[in-house]
Amino acid sequence: MLLLVKHRRREGNTPIHLLQPLSISYLSPSDIMPPSSPSFHSYLEISRAALRQNIGTIRKRIGASPRLAFPVKSNGYGHGVEQVVAAVDDLVDRYLVDDSRELAQLRALTTRPIELLGYVGPDELSVVQEAKGVIPIFDAEHAKAYRAWARKRNSTLEAMIAVDLRFGREGVPVDQALDLIRSLASCQWLSLRGIYGHLSCADDDPSLSASREQYQLLKGIADAARCPHLETHLFASSGIFAFDSLEPFSQVVRPGLSLYGIWPSERLRHIGEALGYSLLPALSWHSRVVQIKRIPAGFPIGYGGTFRSTSPMTIGLVPQGYGDGLPRAYAEGSVLVNGERCSILGRISMNMITIDLTPLQLTGERLSTELPAVLLGSQGSETISAEDHAVRTSTIPYEVTTRISPLLPRVLAD
Repeated sequence: MLLLVKHRRREGNTPIHLLQPLSISYLSPSDIMPPSSPSFHSYLEISRAALRQNIGTIRKRIGASPRLAFPVKSNGYGHGVEQVVAAVDDLVDRYLVDDSRELAQLRALTTRPIELLGYVGPDELSVVQEAKGVIPIFDAEHAKAYRAWARKRNSTLEAMIAVDLRFGREGVPVDQALDLIRSLASCQWLSLRGIYGHLSCADDDPSLSASREQYQLLKGIADAARCPHLETHLFASSGIFAFDSLEPFSQVVRPGLSLYGIWPSERLRHIGEALGYSLLPALSWHSRVVQIKRIPAGFPIGYGGTFRSTSPMTIGLVPQGYGDGLPRAYAEGSVLVNGERCSILGRISMNMITIDLTPLQLTGERLSTELPAVLLGSQGSETISAEDHAVRTSTIPYEVTTRISPLLPRVLAD
């Protein structure tokens, strides 16, 4: 988001530092560069077909009964919330966001129910209520504050109770959850929709011992509450594929990464594909080679001169870097050009990388032509995946897509 400050016209000898701003306005990336066209040198392409096919895959896995909550927090896992909603709104039952800012943005795009999973302060409740969001309750103190706010305004807030299933993150402790549910069951100021928790290690626990324990803890609370209208949800992407089957108790499922076409782990990929399921990555990251030149042997490249050519080379400049979401740790990664993997040379700069074009054997006009470059996705028979990025940067695929700059245009394709 860019900030424009319009100043008064300078008159006489008025010092510049005394000029007062007339107005302040905010421009979103779409105000500067229409996301409907990749006219900028770099952009993300989001596949409508892939998103919709992934929803079909998840529906096949979970059956027709559970309601599907689509997480679009962190700008739709980096895919662009506007593009994601435009692609799938008719296929999902509800959405999940992190905070009130995301809620307000999403409410302008859909009439579907929206639940918040992150912290909501009392000073945000007016925004939440206006946007018809369902708030999470982390503990009794939060419930007390929300109830007081609603009572003062003679209104009702819809809420879910988060339960800390020995995860050590948000939520009321297991031994306090039932008392909190019962205390809110007849509260006119807070309308309790359900309870939810998180599986902490379903992606890398072959025995599923911890996950089954967490499952039983939440199921026990739900059974003891004896509230037929109380929804429960626990299963995200990892749980959906890790468990052999889903019990009827899981009334709502909230697959995140898998809906965007990325497996949570290699182990779950093997399990899912062995069962006949496939996921299609919905995001690809495109740029261009904007300069090509020859360098001699012994030529240093990048900050610190960490790479030095050992023979004459053809190098290319791609205008993307860590400021755009390509981390410095990816310095030994590659970019696809002409369907070939071209190694990144030297350190990644804030908005530029240098790549090795020598293997392409470019000659004549091809040396001066802007060549399409793919940082994430497929070109020809080659593919660079989010998993590839994650392995090279010692992280997880979730971080790979969510760290891509929201300033890059997103284009919804097919």
